[in-house]
Amino acid sequence: MDRRTRLLAPCANRKEGTKLEINFLVEEFLERLILFDKYILDSIRLQEILHLVRLFGYTPVLELLKSGSLLIHSETFLGFGSTGQIGNASEYRTKKGNLPLCS
Repeated sequence: MDRRTRLLAPCANRKEGTKLEINFLVEEFLERLILFDKYILDSIRLQEILHLVRLFGYTPVLELLKSGSLLIHSETFLGFGSTGQIGNASEYRTKKGNLPLCS
């Protein structure tokens, strides 16, 4: 497949002041779906799916996904931390000692 026939891009952005609500950009979504053979939706916690189902209906969205014209990329980033150090000392950790850094 030619790289010019597929696109990885979002079709929503987060509403200001909220972490969970998004602004779904219908025009951008439709434009990308029409212009590219495969549109890989870079999703914000899969919240776009509700908007797609409201816009098109359940069965058409399911058919769109089955056809391969629409793919969904969703990735949640989790930060790394050190949980076994004295700062989080529980009775068990005090008895057994600290875990190595980055545990």
